[in-house]
Amino acid sequence: DRLRELRDRGVTLILTTHDMHEAAVLTDRVGIMDHGKLLALDTPAALMRSLPGSSTLELTLDGRNGATGEQLLAALQGLPEVERVEALHEEGGAERAQLRVRLYVSGEAPQLVGPAATLLAGLGVSMSGVELGTPTLEDVFIRLTGRTLR
Repeated sequence: DRLRELRDRGVTLILTTHDMHEAAVLTDRVGIMDHGKLLALDTPAALMRSLPGSSTLELTLDGRNGATGEQLLAALQGLPEVERVEALHEEGGAERAQLRVRLYVSGEAPQLVGPAATLLAGLGVSMSGVELGTPTLEDVFIRLTGRTLR
């Protein structure tokens, strides 16, 4: 609250944080650094707009029925309005592994839940989780550095 107060009074603040939500809320500009190199510097909104898609659809996939993660990502990439698909997390053995994926969508993500479920069911894969959202600064960080926050 104190930082917000100072910012609202026009005081310049330099904030170092791993909390991307905090950075998005408290700052006018964000610099993303990795291993001492500045990778991006812009407003939080501009950095988030740099990602493909205006909304996100996160799916948790179970029982791959022999399909590889790459095959599933390629199949999901073929859905209409999907700008990009990325694997977020994988658990278990290859065939029974649970895979979490994020789709960056140019249209309305809720409209893709049905087509994604139909596509995956056709491949013998079930969905055990669905989350709708918008791109975040954490997504920008992951895209720029290729890894999750520590």
